[in-house]
Amino acid sequence: MVVKIINNLRLKLILITVLWTASFSQLLHAQSLTASVDRTAINLTESLLLNIVAKDISTLQQPDFTLLAKEFDILAKSVNHSIESVNGDSKQSINWQLQLQAKTQGKLSIPSFSLLGSISEAIVIDVSPTTVSDEQQQDFHLQLITNKDTAVVNEQILVTLRFSYASNVSNLQRSDLLIENVNLVKLEDRQYETIKDGRAFGVYEISYAVFAKQQGLLQIPAQQLSVRLGRSSVFTPARGKVISLQSEPLQVTINKLVDSKGSTGLLVADKLQLLEKWTADSDQISLGDSITREISLQLTGALAQTITPLSMQEISGVKIYPEPAIKSEQKSDRGLISSRSRSFAIVPTAIGEYQLPPIKIKWWNTVSQQIETAELKSRTVKVVAGLNAAKTTQAIESVPQTAITAPRGAPVEIILQPNPVNTWLLWLSSVLTVVVMSLIWLLYRGKFARGSARVTAKNVQKDIEPYAFEQLLSALTADNNLYTHRQLLQWLHCCYENKLLATASIATLQQHCDADLQRSIEHLEQSLYGKSEQTVAWDRSRLRQQFKALRKQLQAQYQQKTPITEQALPSLYPQFEVEGKQWQD
Repeated sequence: MVVKIINNLRLKLILITVLWTASFSQLLHAQSLTASVDRTAINLTESLLLNIVAKDISTLQQPDFTLLAKEFDILAKSVNHSIESVNGDSKQSINWQLQLQAKTQGKLSIPSFSLLGSISEAIVIDVSPTTVSDEQQQDFHLQLITNKDTAVVNEQILVTLRFSYASNVSNLQRSDLLIENVNLVKLEDRQYETIKDGRAFGVYEISYAVFAKQQGLLQIPAQQLSVRLGRSSVFTPARGKVISLQSEPLQVTINKLVDSKGSTGLLVADKLQLLEKWTADSDQISLGDSITREISLQLTGALAQTITPLSMQEISGVKIYPEPAIKSEQKSDRGLISSRSRSFAIVPTAIGEYQLPPIKIKWWNTVSQQIETAELKSRTVKVVAGLNAAKTTQAIESVPQTAITAPRGAPVEIILQPNPVNTWLLWLSSVLTVVVMSLIWLLYRGKFARGSARVTAKNVQKDIEPYAFEQLLSALTADNNLYTHRQLLQWLHCCYENKLLATASIATLQQHCDADLQRSIEHLEQSLYGKSEQTVAWDRSRLRQQFKALRKQLQAQYQQKTPITEQALPSLYPQFEVEGKQWQD
């Protein structure tokens, strides 16, 4: 019995050993991933075959071939599955075959691939330039040029890769321009024809605007370009020879710009213009009205991000409401053309003369190689009494001033008349006087508090209405019907709060308009809410003048309805002195 048990154990051990040996032999040839090429030295016109073999890996996945896209083009790709059985031992493999063509010359690397834990080895390929014959040297020429050899920090440098060709070519491939510590902007490509030594050449230019961030020697690396000879189309794709050309590298010396005061924060540009535009030509403003000043800065050969912020200084007696700045950047054959503009609504709060200080911007002119100053001269603005203030002054002057005087030389007679004193009546009168005075003081204090609140709210509304009307006039200068309609409703609301209109509606406003202005308002609403897609052309400049006249008419009508006694007080106690506010960009 014991012998039988021992024999059974031996059989089990032998079976386990066989199974383990078979599994181990299976692991010896499992999960291998190898990569190989047909040759490791080629030129740019030749292609090579890459074989990637995965053994005993059962999967539908494939290696990440996008790793090749940096240095190679995949011209073709195929996959083959196979299963081999020898003496009952089966082996399976997957073979991916790719046809590759190098993008540039030099030492290129085929990276290692991984698949389910198996990793292949990387392969180095030596790519040499294509040999160009003497005849082809005369037909093709590649140049890397700059518009200057020295520059300062943040100065525009135009870098151009110029390719000239006298034969038909296609499939142009170029390297990307990569430079450290610069701001680089790709400009529009140019293509034209020229005559050289009596022969017609086509020219293709690839341009960049380069702005160095620091001083030193700026290294511009050599650029490579490859084209296929012959003309290709959808029906007859070109299979001609591919030639590769390489330019010479360049260097530009970058200096640090420092002015006489040691400042380094100057604008650098080829050209700079500082302009201003006003909504009113006159230097005189009526109190309660407002004007808009638009300041714009236009530069050639500068980045928009380096443009100085635009602002106006605080002026006592004048409120300044800045609008958001507008930036733009355009590309041209001269490089970048940048601009920055900002509008300021100016609302006076007191009568008098105010001098707007000049605006000066120092900048470095790269053409004349010297520091210049762009300046907007100071301007004096005279604030006069508006329509309401003028009528109030006339009302005060029309009140007769009388005075009671005694005739000179008249005798003065003193009459003393005795009167009996009643003590209890005296005390009662004193108590009643104290009570009455207390009641008057309490009533006066409550009335004064309510009146102050009403005057404050009224002043805020009167202060906002001119600004809302100026926003409406500014909206009429832009071609945006929705924005114009929105500003019109805002102004109507302010007119209603100031009791210039009975309701804050366009229908009520049209009751005070003439026929021409009514048609313009109807065209505005038709363009927004009408079913017809037909656009109506209307004169926005004329509409601005019509709204100004309408506003003066509404103010005059309101003045006629207000009693003179209610208008006499503001001339003695001005309501327009409000604290100024600083505005910064």
